[in-house]
Amino acid sequence: MEYAVSEINSDFGKKINEILDEFTREAKVDRPTAFIMAKKQVDKQTKPYIEAAQRIMEPFRTTLYNAQELERKGQVDGAATLYEKLTEAGFTGSMPYERLRIIYTKQKQYEKAIAACQSFIATLNMLQSFAPRPQYIKLIEEYKLYIDKLNLRAGTTLEGKIVS
Repeated sequence: MEYAVSEINSDFGKKINEILDEFTREAKVDRPTAFIMAKKQVDKQTKPYIEAAQRIMEPFRTTLYNAQELERKGQVDGAATLYEKLTEAGFTGSMPYERLRIIYTKQKQYEKAIAACQSFIATLNMLQSFAPRPQYIKLIEEYKLYIDKLNLRAGTTLEGKIVS
């Protein structure tokens, strides 16, 4: 059984196979054993980084949870404040942006809803520049449509002022 990623037709897959081949030769073990040994070594090396990332994310998770709890209790303004803090801190998940869009739209605060959409689009563009994904493009287009709809609504309530 091949334990490498030989099915992947990419430079990355080839590089992994080269590393496993080298590890197999140097450790003088079969390929499955080399794979397990290499994985343990990688896990050991990456563990501190994963733990640090989890510590960094904890305040975001707590703030998101608290915002959802406030919203469930009907304290929408308090929830919006926490969602805003998340977006200002560069939170990349869609939840705070989506909730702000919905909250502000229900409150007929269309400029704020548009700002939330624009902020999410900027975040998605940044993510797309680092790690392109088709879902980012789809979400960008979806949020551009939200902005168009919100501009139409805003145009009827903001004395004809259309926000772009």
